[in-house]
Amino acid sequence: MKKSISLLVLLCMVAIFVMSACTPESAAQPPAGQSPAAGSGEDEQAAGEETAPVKMAIVTNSSRADGCWSQSVYEGYLKLAEEYPDVEFTFVDSLSSTDAPTLLTQQCEAGYNVIYIVSALYTAIAEVAPMYPDTWFVIPGITEDRIGDLPSNCICIYEQYEESGYLSGVAAGLTTKTNKIACVVGQVGYPNVSALCYGFYEGAKSVNPAVEVLIAVTSDWVDVQKGYDCACAVIDAGADVILQHADDAGVGVIKACQEYDVYCVGEARDQSDQAPDIMLTSQIVLHAEMMGWGLTTYLDGTIGEVAYTEFGIEQGDRIAPLADWASDEAKQAVEKDMAAMKAGTLAPTRQTDSSVIDDLMSLL
Repeated sequence: MKKSISLLVLLCMVAIFVMSACTPESAAQPPAGQSPAAGSGEDEQAAGEETAPVKMAIVTNSSRADGCWSQSVYEGYLKLAEEYPDVEFTFVDSLSSTDAPTLLTQQCEAGYNVIYIVSALYTAIAEVAPMYPDTWFVIPGITEDRIGDLPSNCICIYEQYEESGYLSGVAAGLTTKTNKIACVVGQVGYPNVSALCYGFYEGAKSVNPAVEVLIAVTSDWVDVQKGYDCACAVIDAGADVILQHADDAGVGVIKACQEYDVYCVGEARDQSDQAPDIMLTSQIVLHAEMMGWGLTTYLDGTIGEVAYTEFGIEQGDRIAPLADWASDEAKQAVEKDMAAMKAGTLAPTRQTDSSVIDDLMSLL
């Protein structure tokens, strides 16, 4: 790379334990006589005859109680169910890749119109979606180059993780006292993780050229101990601000930050409710906005007009407000760059290719 950087990569490789239990939850049933979705292709019912409710499933691979990724999905589901009481919702979490094809098949057979499903279950989507062309699959976290592998009833959304990474990096770069900051992530093969990590690096360097960026990979999205061990490793190497993107394993990262009194950047939702004394800010994943877009485009009959779209700062905040104790310098710099992004005068580099991140991080 042309940029002068000093990077350390720490791999915490252990056997992966995958949770396979899936927990469905259904919202209240809609009242009788509800109109069908626009563009559903169904013939208009005779006057006075009851019509089938619109049905939407929301599916994620980790626990709704993980405090970050899937809790953000769950909170989006609760918000949507409240806003659309006439839609029949179901929520499934902790779904393993092994069980996903069976569950998706059951949902399609049950007549679900829209399924919002996380990209971690991509293989199951690719297997089931072609068999049920009347069911729409809305998939966050998919880059445009992958939509060709999916059938036309799949709508892919790329969320601009480079934005949340960049803004988090600005905050971290102006908060660190050791000039060492770190990312602890579950894996590096995901485009959104690559974009997040590079954005974090780029944002930090924009305000603190002397900062070093360390990377630790848990190779597991679930195991809390692995998250803790990786966080301890980067702390031992001098990092005093750690961005975590490790789902359930991130609980261990937060625990280590609390024990060693270093700052943390949370994942997916505002995690200051878990550790207000050390949570500098949090990346925000726009699950509520993305699943809401999927439902409204189905209801108004425009779903399928695009196979791919992007969500970013125009659709919602990319990071949570900085902690009250954060420096005025950090707060002002983040606000300035956030305004520049909204104005279109600042566009963080998008690096979604994992090989680019591999080169950057000099993975061993």
